[in-house]
Amino acid sequence: MAEEKEPDRAERRRQEKEAAKQKVKATCAECKEGPCDIAPKTYDKCPVCGCPARFTVKAMADDLQLEDILGKEPALFSFEYLYDTPNYQVKLVAVGASCARCIVKAPAKINLEFEILGTRQDGYHEIRTVMQTIDLCDYLTVQKSEGFSLTGTLVAPPRETTIYKAVSVMEETFAQAFRICVHLDKTIPVMAGLGGGSSDAAAVIFAINELFGLKLAKEEMKGLAASVGADVPFFIEGGRCLCEGFGEKVTPLPDEEEPGYYIIFRPHKRIATKQAYMDYDRVGQSFAEAARIKAPQLEQIFEIFPDAVISGKGPTASVFRAIKHNPELPAAINDLVREWDGDLYIARPIGR
Repeated sequence: MAEEKEPDRAERRRQEKEAAKQKVKATCAECKEGPCDIAPKTYDKCPVCGCPARFTVKAMADDLQLEDILGKEPALFSFEYLYDTPNYQVKLVAVGASCARCIVKAPAKINLEFEILGTRQDGYHEIRTVMQTIDLCDYLTVQKSEGFSLTGTLVAPPRETTIYKAVSVMEETFAQAFRICVHLDKTIPVMAGLGGGSSDAAAVIFAINELFGLKLAKEEMKGLAASVGADVPFFIEGGRCLCEGFGEKVTPLPDEEEPGYYIIFRPHKRIATKQAYMDYDRVGQSFAEAARIKAPQLEQIFEIFPDAVISGKGPTASVFRAIKHNPELPAAINDLVREWDGDLYIARPIGR
């Protein structure tokens, strides 16, 4: 029997996205009963609040059909639906007549290339880098409230975080208060060159756009993101991109041609972005060279994987392996797991 040919990548991705389409659950807010299975039905917007997110109804409260529910007082029911943006997975919860809460999956990134071209008059540095989102993710639960609050994993005082800065930029831009509370479940290590803070900021921009019905296009969100931080516009786009300027010029690139995975090595050493650039201005040493000095345990990685690449300012390093040629992890990983002075992750690239 002839071996079946691999389907076109674009068509396969479309099929995968269709297969993972949005899931909905409607539950009676009074009796808390249900849900019960019914035949799936696809909608292009939430029938309660009108949010323009495509989703498929999977279950309903009690034995009621969707049309029965809409004929009743909508405040008695809550709708949960899940959908994918090009880079983020967003779960919205509509209670009564408005969307009240969303859960956003915020991915990390790795730098496949990175070069500092010079210093700009505005204080930023001119860079050229290729970045790739990966499936190592933070999760943010964002909902409307009476004022800003941040719970969960705290990496800095709440009002000194990129999350709060994203809220402030949105409020200044629209001259409107976006009162939200954010709960952060953090998986991406901090000060590791993996973009966790920038990704969390982009997630908040997505969340505010959905919760307050701003209906911003991707390019508009990128413009806002550039006011928050250098890597934030990239996270609005996601996938693999060439980023230039101070990071605000984002050009999508084709995905990795072969399916594969990244082995990611993060030493137990933190490097702050601001300090890394200050050191560069003072010494003129590349981020990759500086990271190997600040985290000498990286030498062990480069001895085993000469093709490893430092991600951004570091100190994290990564190496790509195609599944076709490396269906199993390299044997050296077994020893590294036991003795490596740091964290080790296996992550897949996220395409658009």
